[in-house]
Amino acid sequence: MHLDADPDYYAWVGYITDEGRWVAQAREMVLFGHIVNTGWLMHLLLAPLFQTGSLVLFGVLGASLWSSRLLTAISGSVILLLYWWGLRRVVAPWALLAGLALLAFDVDLLMLSRVAVPEVPAMLFELAVFLLVAIGRPTRARLFGAGLLLLAMVAMKATTLLLVPIFSTLLLLQPLEHEADGRRWGRLVPFWVGFLSLLLPLLVALPFVPTARHTLGTNLAILQGFIGLNTPYAIVAFPFETTFGPVFNLWALPLCLVTVAWLAGQSESVDPSVRRVFLSASAWALTYTPVMLALRYFPDRYRVHVLLPMAVALAAGLTAVSTVSLRNIADAVRGLGSRSALALGLLSLPSAALWAPVLARLVAVAGLDPTQLRIKLASLAIALAVTAWAVRRTAGWDSRVLRFLMVHPIVGSLVWLLGLRTGLLDGSFWPAAGPGIISWWAVGPWASIAAAALLAQGGRTWKTARWTLLVPAAALCYGALVVARVVPSYIHPHYTMKHTSEALGASLAGPRDVIIVSEMEGLFTGNALPYQSLLGRTWPPQKPERIVIGLRFADPDSVLAHEYELVATYRLFVSPEYVEDDRSDTLDTVAHQELAKVYVRRGG
Repeated sequence: MHLDADPDYYAWVGYITDEGRWVAQAREMVLFGHIVNTGWLMHLLLAPLFQTGSLVLFGVLGASLWSSRLLTAISGSVILLLYWWGLRRVVAPWALLAGLALLAFDVDLLMLSRVAVPEVPAMLFELAVFLLVAIGRPTRARLFGAGLLLLAMVAMKATTLLLVPIFSTLLLLQPLEHEADGRRWGRLVPFWVGFLSLLLPLLVALPFVPTARHTLGTNLAILQGFIGLNTPYAIVAFPFETTFGPVFNLWALPLCLVTVAWLAGQSESVDPSVRRVFLSASAWALTYTPVMLALRYFPDRYRVHVLLPMAVALAAGLTAVSTVSLRNIADAVRGLGSRSALALGLLSLPSAALWAPVLARLVAVAGLDPTQLRIKLASLAIALAVTAWAVRRTAGWDSRVLRFLMVHPIVGSLVWLLGLRTGLLDGSFWPAAGPGIISWWAVGPWASIAAAALLAQGGRTWKTARWTLLVPAAALCYGALVVARVVPSYIHPHYTMKHTSEALGASLAGPRDVIIVSEMEGLFTGNALPYQSLLGRTWPPQKPERIVIGLRFADPDSVLAHEYELVATYRLFVSPEYVEDDRSDTLDTVAHQELAKVYVRRGG
């Protein structure tokens, strides 16, 4: 619905730039028969399959914002169908419904399926490769097909190359019955043959293409500025101070509880196919998470990829542990050894995280700044130690404690989201430096504890089947709260990008020079104007006659004021939940608008 409307994305405004760049060459081939931005082919080299798909759609439907986003919208829908089709014979229906609800209603996946960037199409191939690798007998034909899909995944978005060693490791280490360990290495042969069958001839032919070596070298050299390791502070601060951190935390809470039940049960008695999917998906998530934290340039749209293995692991894990009793969990958390310590920590961590902000607020009373990372870490550590001590002391004689700990994190998450959607909470999970609006620490922990205690007490006579139904119910409640968040953008959609693109096409049309564009490439997808991207966010060696700028532009000598005339200013819709970062200097946070400015050089 309203695919050409403005995205209402809380975490990102850079689609105004990136949407145009990821389809630039496909658009130019359809409109002009040749590539205009010959000096900037980075996005074509990183996503050749995405641009090929866009080229086909543009050729059939014409170049527009709507057609540019169609490939990602279809891919986002097919992900849900493929998730259901691949897991329907492996996991329980109620567990499959829970995973589908999380994938279908996640705001990040929903909004990234509405913008012309290759993340979601690449995720579709990731899921296809995983299903071929982790489900069914690993025949040579199946593994060869998985290798071909792996190549398509990399061609859709080259940054997914990080998943090639991850999938290879999964294939090598995943548990299979009736197979000798020596044959494990044999699985990699058809897999890598499929991956390299089309890639190697291309790599061999490239040096013989005129100017290919220079073009590749010039464009790929730009990647050096994006490659590097993250700082230790940024790694530790991820769950506390990033926009994607709360999403990751919410998805990780039920996985912690599932892992506790897995550690408490007899994993050898689990159906081999379910066990294989759960362990493979968990390994995928556990290996991808350190990678996304360790790299310096890894924006939220890259991190969203981790939600796929988390959804698969959750559905398979729920199926595997649905018969584990509270007595098994009590024995596990009260035992000795690393396995029991891990189970105790994972069982206590979600509940501890929900009331840790109360400790941070007490620290603020003492005059310390509760927004500092070390205060948050100390509060969480103390809350975890207290919760784990209480669990270990009471888990053996009172089953209500364990039932509460299994219910409390899910109830607390829903209370948190409900407070955000209704406006009762100010959106700050941890105490802010100043007083005033209602924060989570003031009412959230107490409301969630009361609700979870009532549910645990009232359900003491419930059978296992009735408890399992609460899992998809909670996931659907999560989805309903997300729908409440996005429904205004569907009832009252904004079309500022579309209208601005049409206005630029009408006002800047003519036989004059190619238009220079800085950070506003997405505004040209809906018109037929030729443009060239200005990559350095500052002046090129030769001053252009016309320039369209936005977000950030360096003009230290005030050339715009002296030599150019501002002829138009367009206001673009930005999500009310978006928080200004260092990407934009022209964001109007009061009106929730981003400015796009058109300048024409003065005569003489």
